Amino acid sequence: MDCYDEIALKALIVETVETVESIEGECWEDIATKLSRFMFWEFEDYQPYNP
Repeated sequence: MDCYDEIALKALIVETVETVESIEGECWEDIATKLSRFMFWEFEDYQPYNP
């Protein structure tokens, strides 16, 4: 059975939330640019499957 470190997981979540809450910008594009410096977006560099 796999296990995880609950304390480490909670610390990572708190750190991420604090970072996100601290980001400011004039518009969504400014904020998204700053967020992208440390977060991966779901479809970033997405390449469709071409068999």
